[in-house]
Amino acid sequence: MLIQAVGKKTSRVLRRTGLALALSAAAAVPMAQAAGDGSGLAAAIAKAIAALQQAGQQTQAAIQKIEAQTQAALGKIIGQSGGTLGGTLQQTIATFTLILKEANQNYLDPTPGTTSSTVTISYQGLARTYVVVRPDPATTDAPALILMHAHGITPQTMANLARAGRLAHDYGVWVYLPQGENGKWNEDPSSTSKVDDVGFISALIDKAVGEDHIDSKRVYAAGYSAGGFMAERLACQLSSRIAGFVAVSATLRNSLAAAGECTPTHTMPAAFMDGTSDLVVPYKGEPSLQSASAATAFWAVKNGCTATAMSTTVLPQQVKDGTTVAQTSFTQCPAGAANSLYTINGGGHTWPDSPYSLYTAYLGKTTQNLDATVALWQFLTPYSLQ
Repeated sequence: MLIQAVGKKTSRVLRRTGLALALSAAAAVPMAQAAGDGSGLAAAIAKAIAALQQAGQQTQAAIQKIEAQTQAALGKIIGQSGGTLGGTLQQTIATFTLILKEANQNYLDPTPGTTSSTVTISYQGLARTYVVVRPDPATTDAPALILMHAHGITPQTMANLARAGRLAHDYGVWVYLPQGENGKWNEDPSSTSKVDDVGFISALIDKAVGEDHIDSKRVYAAGYSAGGFMAERLACQLSSRIAGFVAVSATLRNSLAAAGECTPTHTMPAAFMDGTSDLVVPYKGEPSLQSASAATAFWAVKNGCTATAMSTTVLPQQVKDGTTVAQTSFTQCPAGAANSLYTINGGGHTWPDSPYSLYTAYLGKTTQNLDATVALWQFLTPYSLQ
């Protein structure tokens, strides 16, 4: 569902933002020179701008080298200037480095204690790929999360948005990030597309169970935007392999809610995380999409929960960023079922608490009051297939 022009539009946004940051840093040169040798600052920023223009083609190693060279060139200035100027320059470098990383959609931020790889399989005569982020050393009988990207972004960007490496390291999860064909998911049952993404994910799970030896009873699905809709379609049409799902910045398509389209074979833990200021997937729904509350209620009914038994908790406001978060949960559900809606008041079409929120800045606020990745995992992990 992410805006289809995201590639070109984001590129323009990144270039402009990067230039503004560079000019801001360059304006500090006279001050820096008064505190120390600032002769390397302008050259370092100019080099970074040139690198930014080519960042879409940079490899991970090249971006890390840019970061190291920029830090080295500015290190003396920061060390000698101290005080407010030092802090400002440190923040400028951190932000500018993040822009360089985000400009390259093939960059995957490395996490100590994990490793990543790209796998290609043939399905429907197509070469389909996915990225695996796993603990290092490898574990067996581990749980797995199928994490699906928004329209037009890559598995690597999705991994960065959700901090997949942190999840793998802290919780021992194998995170599988499949690539949609041409950056898209066939998540709408009313689509005329012949791409079988449900079958592709099933083939991915086959390979993960057979070769990576993950626990086939603890495979979960989650996604952002179109990826969230795809996770929901898997819950409906591949339920024998999916133990639960979470959709972020996604609700429920009327076409999937239609009779005969959503037939899970077991109770399905389901959660939604949606912003009230989302202009891409409106919180209150639109003609083809149900509202966030209606989507949650749909799954509560599917799971046999008591429709009127629910509670709402306002989560602690850790950061005053213009957002608050409330969690509404159905409280009387059969064993193995759970249904929750995380309402992000003031939140946009974003991944909550992502450190890569510059990428989605034009899509609204990214709340810092809900860690979506940790929350979704804590929601899912108590459940498994029987």
